[in-house]
Formats: sequence, C-alpha cells, structure tokens
Amino acid sequence: MSVPDGDGRPTGFLRRSLAALHGAALMSSAVADEFAYQRAPALARRYGIKVEPLGGGGFNVWPPAELPLAADAFVCHRVEGWEGVLERIVAYAGMLEKRAES
Repeated sequence: MSVPDGDGRPTGFLRRSLAALHGAALMSSAVADEFAYQRAPALARRYGIKVEPLGGGGFNVWPPAELPLAADAFVCHRVEGWEGVLERIVAYAGMLEKRAES
C-alpha cells in the first residue's frame, strides 16, 4: 500500500507512469529518484519553479511567480525525495500551460 503525497496521489506515481510509458517492469525507487534528480533542476529553471532543500531531508517546491496564489493547487509545498520534486514540477508546468491556453 502506498501513502498519498501532498497532492493526494499515491507515492510512486512517477515510477508507475514511467513503467507504463516504456512498457518496462516497475522502476525501483532508487532508479526513479536518480531519473528525477537528473531532470528536475533543468525543468525547474525552464518553468521558473524554485526547489528549496530542507535541513533534515525533503524539499519545498515553490510555484513560479506567474502562477497566482489562487491557482496553486497545493496547500503544502513540502515533498520527499527527487521523485516528489519532479512530480510537483510537472504539476506546476501543467498549471502554467492551462493558464496559457485560456
């Protein structure tokens, strides 16, 4: 059983999504975390998202400045691990794209 993260989706969402996309076996947590670590910083810069490491583990992922506070779907900005960081960045990028379309 997986525990929901801050946005209500079960942790491991990225691992399951990547496995489904590539038709591979479920990606291990360490592999998913490395994948996220390699991609998250560049995506954060691209979308203007701030990733703040926290003492004692975890990260705060802050929305880009052009996303109004009312459009931020997350009450808690803390996530655990790079996998959580990447999932949050993807969510914020999606919110930005929806705003651009409207």
